[in-house]
Amino acid sequence: MKILDKLNPTNTLSVNRLLAHKLGLNAAVVYAALIAKQAYYEARDMLDKDGYFYSTKTETGTRCEGSGERGAY
Repeated sequence: MKILDKLNPTNTLSVNRLLAHKLGLNAAVVYAALIAKQAYYEARDMLDKDGYFYSTKTETGTRCEGSGERGAY
């Protein structure tokens, strides 16, 4: 992958500061990724009948490492 692809401004992450302060940065990053996934599935009418979706850590695209990861999931 080219360095410009990695630095592409459309590949951004938005995290709520208050949530990061309350839950920790790793949990806030995971939460933001799940919100994005929910919006993706909802826009494509892919939520189940109760409005839920399934996503693994790999699909979410987050890489929280160490003990912080356990608290984030």
